[in-house]
Amino acid sequence: MSLTDISAVCEIAHAKGVEVSVITLYVARAAKPAGAGRGHRDALDHQVLNGHSDGLGGALIGSKPEHKERFHLVQKAAGGILSPFECFLVLRGIKTLPLRMRQHEENGRAVAQFLSTQPKLNRLAYPGLPTHPQHALAVKQQKGFGSMMSFDLGSREAAGVSWVRSRSSLAPSRWAGWSRWPHIRPQRRTPR
Repeated sequence: MSLTDISAVCEIAHAKGVEVSVITLYVARAAKPAGAGRGHRDALDHQVLNGHSDGLGGALIGSKPEHKERFHLVQKAAGGILSPFECFLVLRGIKTLPLRMRQHEENGRAVAQFLSTQPKLNRLAYPGLPTHPQHALAVKQQKGFGSMMSFDLGSREAAGVSWVRSRSSLAPSRWAGWSRWPHIRPQRRTPR
């Protein structure tokens, strides 16, 4: 798990007249606002705002008036709007958003701190730990660290299969937007 220095990317892109879009799937509410002339930010609300994995949607957040015009044209031409029921689902999730984000942060930190003490782990990647090589960057560009992390158990097949089988509450997931304790084993989900 590595981070991209959004400010550095924006500086390079803007020097060439290129706009930047930031997709904040894994840190959605933890990411600092678009600002700083970044262009626009894509926020995926099915992951964070909804909170129940039963609605699908997103938001484009622009920093210039012409962004609004372009977004509106796409909305009119492609029909990119939520149905009334999906709006209801997102609004339902927003009611518990502050509590869920606080708990995600707390749980992520607790799990990462626990995992960092486990001798069988070869590597733990959680930007919220001071030992992460990009911790300073995470502090600079995020409001928090969320709960997304990755870790290496050694032998991909032997350790991974053994660990997953010992966790009865985990279920395989093809995408990270599912809120039911997903685990993703890249060697099983990525075509070879």
